[in-house]
Amino acid sequence: MPERIPRVVIVGGGFGSLAAAEALRRTPAQIIQVDRANHHLFQPLLYQVATSLLSPAQIGSPIRGILREQGNVMVILGEVTGVEKEQKRILVGGRAPPASGAIEPSGEACSCNGFGPI
Repeated sequence: MPERIPRVVIVGGGFGSLAAAEALRRTPAQIIQVDRANHHLFQPLLYQVATSLLSPAQIGSPIRGILREQGNVMVILGEVTGVEKEQKRILVGGRAPPASGAIEPSGEACSCNGFGPI
């Protein structure tokens, strides 16, 4: 019987998700990176873009571009719509990508100095 390659779904395109994909670079796993935006954004520098000190390209990069040299990653544009614990599946737009595991980094919350969310 042929050996099955493990498939791992990584949710998000933040620092934790990109670090997880990088950690799996030299493994035999197929990685499915899912994010609702097609870019990684360094939010603490948004104010410098607003004041024209930096260009948007300096604080944001396409996720596919960041991971382009990593041959075991497929990037999917989509939003996680649910988790089925019993079936051990993550739903993306109501569909479940075939996977044997999932990583969902906790992410961070932006502090906007009392001005509310961005």
